[in-house]
Amino acid sequence: MSPAPYLPFDVISHILSNISKDKIRNFLPYLLINKDWCHASLCHIWANPFRDLLHGNKTLISTYLSCLKKSHLTTLKSKGFDLPQIQPLFNYASFLKQLDYVGFLLSVFGWCNLEQNGNSEQENISLIVKSLLHLFCDNSLHLNTLIIQTEEKKIYDEEYFLLLFEEDFREMLTPIRQITIHTHFSMERFFNGLSKHCRNVPPFNNSISASSWILSQNKLTSLTIFISCWDICVIINSITSQRKTLKHLKFDYVNFKNCHSQKDILECEKLEVLEFRNCRHLEDDLIEDLVGKVEEKNEGITRKLKNLKTLIRGKDCYEVS
Repeated sequence: MSPAPYLPFDVISHILSNISKDKIRNFLPYLLINKDWCHASLCHIWANPFRDLLHGNKTLISTYLSCLKKSHLTTLKSKGFDLPQIQPLFNYASFLKQLDYVGFLLSVFGWCNLEQNGNSEQENISLIVKSLLHLFCDNSLHLNTLIIQTEEKKIYDEEYFLLLFEEDFREMLTPIRQITIHTHFSMERFFNGLSKHCRNVPPFNNSISASSWILSQNKLTSLTIFISCWDICVIINSITSQRKTLKHLKFDYVNFKNCHSQKDILECEKLEVLEFRNCRHLEDDLIEDLVGKVEEKNEGITRKLKNLKTLIRGKDCYEVS
C-alpha cells in the first residue's frame, strides 16, 4: 500500500470541515492515514466536544481529568476523588475552540454522580469544574467561542457560571470572539462579569440582553435582542454606545409596549440590516421614525439611516437601494 500523498495541514483541515460532526465515527478512518491527518481529525473532533449534550458525557470528563497536571491530580485525590488511571495519548484540551458551558457542567454533574457514588455536592462539583477550567486555561490557546444555552423550566445555580470569572481564568476568556447566550432565568451577576472580562466580541446573542454588557463592548457589529425580559427602553439606550460599529440589529419576540426611546436607534449610523421579528406593540410610527416613510407601490424608502440596506418587519422585507 503506497503512502498517502502529502497535503498541507490547511488543505486537510478544509477537507475534514466538510464532514458531518454529528458522529465521531465519521472521522475514524482519517485518524489512521498518517500523523497529519490524525492531528487534523483530532482538531475537529475535540474542537467543541460538549456541543448539544442534553444529559452530559461523563467519558469526556474522565478523559480531560487524565490530562490534568500532577499538582491538580494530587489535590483532587486528597479530597477523596477516584480519578481515572489512564495515560492520555494526546493533550485533548489543546484542541478546544468552542466551549458549550452548560454541556460541560452537565457532564461534570454526571461524572460526579456516576463515578463518585453520587457525590454531587456543590463543593465537589465546583472543585472538578475549577480543575478543568485550569486545564482549559493552560492549554486552550485557540478557544474563541463561549456558548451558554439552558433548558426551559430547568433551574441552574448561577454560582457555577460565576466560576468562569475567577481571576485564575481571565486569560481563558480574553481571546473569546463570539458568545451565544440563551437562558431561561435571570443571570445579572453573570452579565456583569462578562462585561469586565470579554471586551472584544463582535457578534453577541442573548435572551436577557444586559445593557451593561452592550456598553462595555469595543466593536459590537451584530446584536440580537431575543425575548427581552428587561426594560427594552434601557437596552435601546445602551445600543447607541455601539453606533460606530453596529451593522445588524435584530429584535425577536420583543414587547415594545411603553417604549419611547426607539429614536435612539437613529444614532447607529453604520446600521445595514434592521429586523423586527414576532414583536408586539410595534407601532407604525416607530418604523417611520427609524427609516422614514415607506412610499406607496414599493417604489423605495426615504430613510434617515443612510447605510440601511434591509428592513424586515414580520414577514415583510424591504430592500433599500
